[in-house]
Amino acid sequence: MKKFLVQTLSCLIPQKSRRKKFRERFLSKTKTTFIGKSKINKNVVFKGNAIVYDGATITADDFGSITIGNNVVIGKNASISTHKNYTYGGNANNCKISIGDNSVIGSNNAFSGQGGITIGKDVLFAPNVTLMSNNHGYSDVFTPIRLQNNTNKEIKIGDDCWIGLNAIILSGVSIGKHCVIGAGSVVTKDVPDFCVAAGNPAKIIKKYNFEKKMWEKVC
Repeated sequence: MKKFLVQTLSCLIPQKSRRKKFRERFLSKTKTTFIGKSKINKNVVFKGNAIVYDGATITADDFGSITIGNNVVIGKNASISTHKNYTYGGNANNCKISIGDNSVIGSNNAFSGQGGITIGKDVLFAPNVTLMSNNHGYSDVFTPIRLQNNTNKEIKIGDDCWIGLNAIILSGVSIGKHCVIGAGSVVTKDVPDFCVAAGNPAKIIKKYNFEKKMWEKVC
């Protein structure tokens, strides 16, 4: 009866007031600053200070979770989501996204975490970057692709990376620490530590030589 009364009374409170009270309670615990309107659900955890800009959507269903580290910036209209894909046979075990401390998620970034996404510390994303950890199956030529099971594989990005404008990182790719991914690149294979990769498909074009203390071109 008490629960019913609470639900009934909450419906009588204007949505704007409910949102304001939720955010006041939320901000007091996480020290997160919202600039404009954004959508965040209960399965998102902020571990410290953060700034979330207008239009950002950060959502996970009951099979998934999103963890955001300290001093993270989420750019305007960024979309970060993870959920079990019921229709296409998604994997509920890896529906997790983790973003490390001091990372910056650019405006209009789109992260799809059905296969899992792990982002290290101090990672910079330019605008319009896409991380897609799931992919449609197509092996059965007699069944429509939309009805076949997804293939979900985790994306990993190491500490101190710079992901350029309009880059796309596909399912199962691991990028090492202190790497640069060139603008417009499509990354389909792993990139080792201390490398620069660019192109479609992306190829390693530079590596850091610790003996010479310089970046060297890769032929």
